[in-house]
Amino acid sequence: MAGITTLVICYYPSMHQVLKIGVWNAALILLILIAVDVALRWTHFDEARSPEIFDPPGYYVTDTELGTTLNKNVPTQRFEFRGASHDIHTNEIGCFDAPVKLKPGEPYMLAIGDSFTWGYAPLETKWTSHIERRTGIRVLKCGIVGTGTRHQLARLKRLISRLPHAPSLVIHLYDTTDFNDDFTFPGYRLIANQRIEDFERIRLADGHREPLSAARRKDIRNRIINGPRGFFEKRSTLASTSIPIRAML
Repeated sequence: MAGITTLVICYYPSMHQVLKIGVWNAALILLILIAVDVALRWTHFDEARSPEIFDPPGYYVTDTELGTTLNKNVPTQRFEFRGASHDIHTNEIGCFDAPVKLKPGEPYMLAIGDSFTWGYAPLETKWTSHIERRTGIRVLKCGIVGTGTRHQLARLKRLISRLPHAPSLVIHLYDTTDFNDDFTFPGYRLIANQRIEDFERIRLADGHREPLSAARRKDIRNRIINGPRGFFEKRSTLASTSIPIRAML
């Protein structure tokens, strides 16, 4: 029986061909990115992504127990958040609310919580303001964005000690994110007058926390002060979108 001969032919492209293919692929990818970038300018993509949020200077202060907390008597300033801009301020006890002005023995309610209580909305449209109008009872509106129960209860004790008399009712609005905030408590620090998460990453399996390095703090400070840097970050939708993504890495 005649043997079967197998002929294997191997083709090795030359370096010139490899470079040529690489250049064509890179050019194709670049054209696709440019087309996507241009197309995104005709959409509401900027509203869908999470932009960097900047609080008015002095809105937060450093606190040895709480990490950071709302400053007292902050004058009215504009707060920009995904286009839903509105005025914010704080009163004499450090709450986004009107001055306390309680009469002796006057019943009142004290509302604490996270952003749901602080309210990404004008003061007069917050849910606590609706309760105040419907009941005719003063509601002190003392929520703080990004805080959990540990932060809120510690602050609640301070608030009650500074008020002329105890509230008739404490309203504590919380949600599932509070568990994460309790885990990271106190979790924030001030960098260039902005409240920043004070850790690189957290390992939920064993609770290990890696604090922000000096280099990352410097980079965050530069971005806060100087804003987006570079030609592409200032002109490209995709490049500017990558800023908050890189901040999480």
